Amino acid sequence: MDESRQLRNSTKKELFGESYREINEFKSTGKLPSGTQVIGRMLALCKKPAKGQKAMSRDTSSKIVANELRQDGISKNVYPMHERSVARKIKADYERFNDLRKMEQCKEKTRTDEWFKSANDFNDMLTKHAYNIRTNDPAYQKQLEDEFGVKMTKEDEAFYEDNCFGCYKAVCTSTVPKHWKKKQKRKHEREQSAANKKAATVSSLEEQKRLDESEMSELLNTQIDSGEIDPLFTGPQMSNTSPFQERKLRSSKDDPNVKETDKKQGSPFPQIKIRTGRRSLNESLMRCIVQCLAETRMSPDEVATVVVRVANMVFGQNWKKQNEKDDENDETESDEESEPTESSPSVPGVCCLSNDLTFVFPSRRSIMRYLQDASYLSLEYVAQQILNKEDSIVTVGLDDTTKAAGHRRYDVKADHITIAGPSGKRTTLTTGYVENVSHSGEDGAKAYEFKLKCLAILANSTVDELKSEIDFWMTDRAADCEVLLQTLGVDPSKILKCCAHIILGIDHAIDKVFKNTEQKIGIHQLLEVSAGEKVFLSPGSSIHTLGLIAISKLLSPSHAQHSVSLYNDFKSWMADNNIPCQGFKGFEANRFGRIAELAKEYLSWRESIQTFFDAVVDTNSNKLVLAVATFIQNEWFTCCSEIYTMIGHLIIFPMMELLGIDKMGNQDTADRTWAGVKSFLEGKQVELEKIMLKKRGEAESGRDKLVAAVIEEVIDTLKNQMSKTDYFRRSDVDSDDDMKYAPLTNLGCESEFSKLDHRIKVTGGSSSVQTLSRKNLLASSGLLVHSQFESKSAAERKERWKWARCSEEVKAVQKLETDFLATVESAKKLALHKKEELKKKKACKTLAVLERCKDHNGPLTVKSLDLLPSLTEKQLLDEINYLRLTVAPDIRQKRRVKAADGKFRMEKFTVEELKASIKNALKPEATVNEDINALLLSVQL
Repeated sequence: MDESRQLRNSTKKELFGESYREINEFKSTGKLPSGTQVIGRMLALCKKPAKGQKAMSRDTSSKIVANELRQDGISKNVYPMHERSVARKIKADYERFNDLRKMEQCKEKTRTDEWFKSANDFNDMLTKHAYNIRTNDPAYQKQLEDEFGVKMTKEDEAFYEDNCFGCYKAVCTSTVPKHWKKKQKRKHEREQSAANKKAATVSSLEEQKRLDESEMSELLNTQIDSGEIDPLFTGPQMSNTSPFQERKLRSSKDDPNVKETDKKQGSPFPQIKIRTGRRSLNESLMRCIVQCLAETRMSPDEVATVVVRVANMVFGQNWKKQNEKDDENDETESDEESEPTESSPSVPGVCCLSNDLTFVFPSRRSIMRYLQDASYLSLEYVAQQILNKEDSIVTVGLDDTTKAAGHRRYDVKADHITIAGPSGKRTTLTTGYVENVSHSGEDGAKAYEFKLKCLAILANSTVDELKSEIDFWMTDRAADCEVLLQTLGVDPSKILKCCAHIILGIDHAIDKVFKNTEQKIGIHQLLEVSAGEKVFLSPGSSIHTLGLIAISKLLSPSHAQHSVSLYNDFKSWMADNNIPCQGFKGFEANRFGRIAELAKEYLSWRESIQTFFDAVVDTNSNKLVLAVATFIQNEWFTCCSEIYTMIGHLIIFPMMELLGIDKMGNQDTADRTWAGVKSFLEGKQVELEKIMLKKRGEAESGRDKLVAAVIEEVIDTLKNQMSKTDYFRRSDVDSDDDMKYAPLTNLGCESEFSKLDHRIKVTGGSSSVQTLSRKNLLASSGLLVHSQFESKSAAERKERWKWARCSEEVKAVQKLETDFLATVESAKKLALHKKEELKKKKACKTLAVLERCKDHNGPLTVKSLDLLPSLTEKQLLDEINYLRLTVAPDIRQKRRVKAADGKFRMEKFTVEELKASIKNALKPEATVNEDINALLLSVQL
């Protein structure tokens, strides 16, 4: 009766005629377990619980089954994979089993022959063979063989092959030596006995300490009652050698004999030793020092000074810095591990230290060694967080420094790891900085592969396993990043692109249209410049971009202390003339949406700025003021600002608010997800296309014509940027739950470089990239002040520090670091050599171009510009080539245009445009036409 009830209550699921029942308890047999047993165990663990009980997740269930399978495999001398890998395989197969069953039972869905073949193969794999979890890593198998003391034999190999790939008939025969089990049992008993003795010793010491304190307390209370000693312990009768801290055992609040000042003074703080032995430092103190060094921008000497001064002045310690101790004793000490000197030892053959270092602060070298040890502990912590993510989603953001951002001393790569999941907890980590061999994608992949190897070694894992646990990889939109991820072997479906960089793409698109329009019209018809002046010309940027940058430097609060700044003068002038200036925040340069913000701010204060310049400013005081005075009076500059502001309100500002960047949209919204961004961009494309068609349909003014060209370029940019992310190309995005926890931007990497900039400014470039990396790694992980680390016992923490100093894993990582840094150093030397060769090639090329220019009485100069009209197209190109090699490196001769087939190609400038480029580079002229509308109608946009 009971058995029949149990059968009715148990779960029974079928797949292609095969039955899968719950297995409530794993039972080992002579064969390796089949997939049917694995699915049965998962069915039992994942079934719907009784009312009031908590359901077990698939991750937890798969780990339990993985542990059972591994133990069974080890007992049969078939060594399995890592537990995480086995659990991941079990979970994937269980989910596929459920999906196949749902598909088989659903009669409405179409099932192809290929699907039937795949499903039958999967079913046969589960039922006709043993479940294969054997490791393919020879190094890991050797590690297990060394751990358990038994190697796989040919018989074991034959047994494994038969069970997993053959007839599934062979039964395991014991190949383990007879004495092995007894040996293992004795080993376990010895370990258990040692653990029991240690626990008993600790308990005995704690009990003895408690009894001693109780006896001393009673003795001191008796002496206080008899008047033998002062209850405040401040008199000379207390010995400094007392093993107990000086403290007041009884309250003196109601004692009439105690003065009010004595009541307030209280007991002195106990003296804390920096060292407890010649080679042992106070562990809590060192954790504090190293964490402070990592979280601040101070040097080790500055941290030592602050800690010593606070300890001595606030807590009454008698600590000394290393150099102070040296000054007192007039001798040098190398480190906290001071060399012992013989000074009349009381026992023959025993060396004694000549100086007491109990209260001497550790040296800089010692602090840096602890910083290095802490960095290895933090790297291991980061690896464990990735490997043990459970239901969370891991996203790794990658970025590297560029010379355009001002990083000319250091060329490094950084990462920003985000771990988030259904629990709502969000953790951000980093592995620090690593120097680049070069900016190529292949070299970038080698640099980050080195980081992954370090993480894998410290976590006793593999690089492939780490990669498999990373759900998404995020980069900016540079081409080298695509090569980097391809070289790392990242699945394209896991690649995300930073949404914030779409704003930079829009900026580039608008500036490109302005720049091409200026080239076609001619800068001399748009901007008032005097002969020989080049301060207004920037071949790499449009007039509008150059003008806004000049205004932001002149009227920015961040430049207010500079001698050329007019920010304070402008605010004072507005106050004197009763002009409300509460809304004037100055022209601040942001990372994203910078140009649109500046254009909007300029239009808001345009009339006031023009009046201020006319009334107060000497426009010829310096070149920057002269440039700004020219721009603010220019009609083309104002027209571009109006168009830029319009595009900003259409897409740039709403997108900044959606992403919550640059202090916009600080409140979280429901649309701040990948699905929300996709919907936003698709909607904006439709809106922009309607505006573009409307402007082109009207075609009444040159301004409408320019607006349509700008919007068309912005739409092309949006389509191009969205096509680079697999998520934006898919239609079934609603089913992708993992994307809910992936960050929208890669600004975390930007913040890592911001920290790098601040540290470089403080150190003046004296610290190595490796040191800066260790500080940033430790500051981001916060491991030393984490409850997980602080809750460990003193002995456990000591073991962790010992592991970080001299374990085999750390030594292997140190060797990797040494080899990689040597590669970087040699690459830098090779780059310098190649740079010298390129200079020689450039000089030879310049001479060759010069010879060609001489054939037509060139090269052109200010005095020989009369030859310009007579030059052919080939001669004009030679002149531009010569100018690019000498005085005008940014001069252009081609533009990128979109062809009819949708592809982009390079279009060569017309002869007139080439002549205008040469003239503007040598001798700019001003024939400004203020009718911007007519100029725009005269050119093809």
